Amino acid sequence: MSKIYVSYTTPDDEFAQGLMMALRAEGHQITVEGTKLTAGINWRAELNEGLKAAEVFIILISRSTMHSQYPMMELGTARAYAETSGKMLILPIVLGDLALPTIVQDIQVIFAREQEPQQLLPQIEQAISAFEGRRAAQEVELKEIQQAVQVNLADFVDDAIKTQQDYEKTHKNSAQNWYLIGYGSLVLGLATTAYLAYSVINTQTASPDYPRAISVSLLNVIAIAILAALARYAYSLGKSYMSESLKSSDRIHAIQFGRFFLRAYGNKATTVEIREVFQHWNIDRTSTFSSLDSSQIDPQIVNMVVQIVAAIRGKKDS
Repeated sequence: MSKIYVSYTTPDDEFAQGLMMALRAEGHQITVEGTKLTAGINWRAELNEGLKAAEVFIILISRSTMHSQYPMMELGTARAYAETSGKMLILPIVLGDLALPTIVQDIQVIFAREQEPQQLLPQIEQAISAFEGRRAAQEVELKEIQQAVQVNLADFVDDAIKTQQDYEKTHKNSAQNWYLIGYGSLVLGLATTAYLAYSVINTQTASPDYPRAISVSLLNVIAIAILAALARYAYSLGKSYMSESLKSSDRIHAIQFGRFFLRAYGNKATTVEIREVFQHWNIDRTSTFSSLDSSQIDPQIVNMVVQIVAAIRGKKDS
């Protein structure tokens, strides 16, 4: 049987008492009587507690109800709770020949124009049975979805963690390799500079060989520029790969937190909660490689050669 919250005003007390007596006779439990919510008590706390305990909210709508503050507040709160939780049936009963209030025009209503409270029981029982049937079907469907989600999501989480671990390892190795290439380029650049300088110093000629000196200088500058550019390029790539590796590490941490949530609350977690706990694991989707600027790596060899040649010509002319 159901737990029922009954809301009504004092002028409708006789009808309400007859209705509650008939409901109790059928085995239903009355959790709250609306006339208790009067001035001088914490009506909001009473209302919230009553709504949490109830499965059905019945409100008697009469002319006095339309001019009373508390029943309308109860109805508004009950509708909000029912729509949010999906665990409560709202069942208005209209007493007398009244136009339906706007707040109940979109839900099922029972009209009791000339009927006694006991005569309304078949309609009330039918409405409660239909609601309980729909709720039971929804709970079965939700349970099946939760079970399927837990199985499939667990596999997905394991695959995602393994994939991110592979990414982390691969990117970290690539970063280390590019750092070594950059370091080797710098060392090779220094060695090239030392070798070319040594060649120039130890080459003895009867007269100064300016064309050869210029050629050696240009080759020296070009070689050093290329090696320096390679070192910068390797460092930039290494930094990008290391950044992607750290991102994978952060994602693994976020996914593992989601897995902990599933293990702790999997049987009670809703689809919305599962989506929220996993929605930030891949929040940073931008790739570090997209921010690489080629202008910072380009050695500008042609410009340097032109400037050197112009400088040499300027000295000859002077």
